[in-house]
Amino acid sequence: MKNYFGYNLKFLRKSFNLSQQQLAEIVGKTFTAVSRWEAGLREPSDKIVQKYREHFGVSPAELMYRPLDERIPAEEQGDLWRLLSLVEKMDQAQFDRLLAYAEGLVHASL
Repeated sequence: MKNYFGYNLKFLRKSFNLSQQQLAEIVGKTFTAVSRWEAGLREPSDKIVQKYREHFGVSPAELMYRPLDERIPAEEQGDLWRLLSLVEKMDQAQFDRLLAYAEGLVHASL
């Protein structure tokens, strides 16, 4: 069975607009460890998987053995990756403005 931990960790990091350093701080490790997990060079301990599971609210099986982006319909994945690539280039102030704008759009449509 293929292990998707690194792929999913990177997906979650980008989805939540986190740096590798911020992701490392969640579990008390270094950004180097996160980099190695994302690249598939190292496997995390069960304790690390559990901490990420609790933080992001995904099951260990999903985190380890199923690409999380499969939850997103294929026709929407391109838009999601485009959006994530833009968000990745933003500084915190730009991201905060985007988030406030998006929240305003959602509330206006309710």
